Amino acid sequence: LLRYHRRSLARGMELVETGGVREGERGYLQYFDATGVVGENFTGTLAGLSLSSGRVDPFRPVVAMVRNGGRVKVSARCSRLLFLKGMDLSSCLRRAAERVGGEGGGHPVAGGAQVPEERVEEFLRSLEEELLGEARRTGAYLGRAAP
Repeated sequence: LLRYHRRSLARGMELVETGGVREGERGYLQYFDATGVVGENFTGTLAGLSLSSGRVDPFRPVVAMVRNGGRVKVSARCSRLLFLKGMDLSSCLRRAAERVGGEGGGHPVAGGAQVPEERVEEFLRSLEEELLGEARRTGAYLGRAAP
């Protein structure tokens, strides 16, 4: 079991390290689709590892996704830098997920969501809007100047 977990996480980090991380349309988040690379139980760990590895921008939340049966399991993490500024990632995830017929929540620094697969792009756009609102509210810097 431990070997399976290590192998899964190694494959996931290989995805992150070889250019699998994309930027949101507005540049306020970074995400990767780990479908076929790791199971949905690994998305949170993988999002956290990618953030702590230095392979992603610590000034923007990172989102890991796995598609399964018409739904997308989403896990997101933000750095301590954003958390200390007052960023509440769970509220952003909840509002963005509800907007597309899903559900989400968690903690200020880490959260998750389940969204319909056909609306995942809309969810990502909505999440960026929510993150931008949080950045304006808190003064957090999201990898680029918030207008």
